[in-house]
Amino acid sequence: MQAVKCIVNEMTKLSPKHIREIDNDVVPQKTNIQAILNNPNEIMTTSDFIEKVMWNFYFNSNSFIYIKVLDYILFYFFLFIKKQLIS
Repeated sequence: MQAVKCIVNEMTKLSPKHIREIDNDVVPQKTNIQAILNNPNEIMTTSDFIEKVMWNFYFNSNSFIYIKVLDYILFYFFLFIKKQLIS
């Protein structure tokens, strides 16, 4: 439990970026995904969002993110992470 807390605390210090690789160059994207990463919702900061996702990941071995904006579903964005891919 303490090891997971240390990992999650370090992950909350990250600054997530939506990027795209074009001709071996990493180019930051100014898209809706980046806007959501900067401000997930009105009651959560980016670090709170990362913390919640990482706790779910370590306790359930995966994490799903469902994005809903203005009561209309604009798009689904599922983040499925397997521990085997990271380890």
